[in-house]
Amino acid sequence: TWQTVDDFQVVSNHVAEPLAMAVDAQGSIYAAGMYENGVGGYKNALVRRSSDQGASWTTIEDYTYPNPTNHVVAFTAIGLDPAQNLYAVGLTGLGGGDATDRLVVRKSADGGATWATILDVAAPYAYNGLATIGSPAFAADTAGTIYVSVQYRSGNFVLKSTDAGATWTSGNAGAWVRGMAITPAGLFAAEALGGPWGMVKKSLNGGATWTTVDSRS
Repeated sequence: TWQTVDDFQVVSNHVAEPLAMAVDAQGSIYAAGMYENGVGGYKNALVRRSSDQGASWTTIEDYTYPNPTNHVVAFTAIGLDPAQNLYAVGLTGLGGGDATDRLVVRKSADGGATWATILDVAAPYAYNGLATIGSPAFAADTAGTIYVSVQYRSGNFVLKSTDAGATWTSGNAGAWVRGMAITPAGLFAAEALGGPWGMVKKSLNGGATWTTVDSRS
């Protein structure tokens, strides 16, 4: 059985979409996504938090990309590292047209009270500027290494940081990374190939090299 714990709209008669969720060590729940802000074609990225198991919710991040020509921004992943730093990951770009989108990572070290952009890099032509289709993903291991992935027209990249987002290194898992997960057996990436095939790949060395562990059509 299910019950609705949040029914939220920022601007009347305009869409609000949650796209990802996470839970911190204290049990607070985070929902991340985007909403239409009432200006034609413009969208803001959004993070909402509940500290009482969904009984009440508060907006802790309402983000507009500072470049006004990139008027769509959406968070499609949210997660925490072992130090409980909070990361919201998404894309920004034009709402339509052949735009160069950017991968953006926002970080909060105080549970969402304050935020800073720690990564802002080009993700070229992420499907005609549609800010949710690049499917940025987030994962963190027990050592504190964080991973961010994004797909774009000509491929994808996986970025890794061992210092809570201060510096990043780049690797490539191969195809269009849709999501990532970390288990004691390694780092896993779920990928789509732009056709009827999909696969899961695994890395045992933090993304330096990968092997295919599942492939299906």
